Amino acid sequence: MLILYVLGGLGVVLLLGGLLLGDTLDSALDALDAGPGLTAAFGAALTAVGFGGAVLAGPFGLLVGTLLGLGIGLGVGVATLLVVRLALGGPPGRVASSSDLIGLFGTIVSAVPAGGFGAVVLTVRGSRQQVSARCE
Repeated sequence: MLILYVLGGLGVVLLLGGLLLGDTLDSALDALDAGPGLTAAFGAALTAVGFGGAVLAGPFGLLVGTLLGLGIGLGVGVATLLVVRLALGGPPGRVASSSDLIGLFGTIVSAVPAGGFGAVVLTVRGSRQQVSARCE
């Protein structure tokens, strides 16, 4: 039963790390090519497996509680991924249009002269993008 509590605790740490470190943890999982929200989904699933399995191990026994916890964790992970993707504005493969960028706050990385072009970095749907900017 201790292992279930440890898994739940690791899930909470991963969720908090994703909240505080944001894109840094998601970029560490870029090799999986799953898009934004994977850290939150994995942390939520791990938390649900650990704590859900521990709670259900009492009335149903350790094996059945763990199996039920795995099912709950899978459901919570998928639901979390869907909610995060919905909140970020769609599927990760969709290219941002100019209208998606209007009104966003960014960081200027090269000066934007009057009548000319420069560059800014924006966070669009969970990923950082460098785009050209102009001053009118």
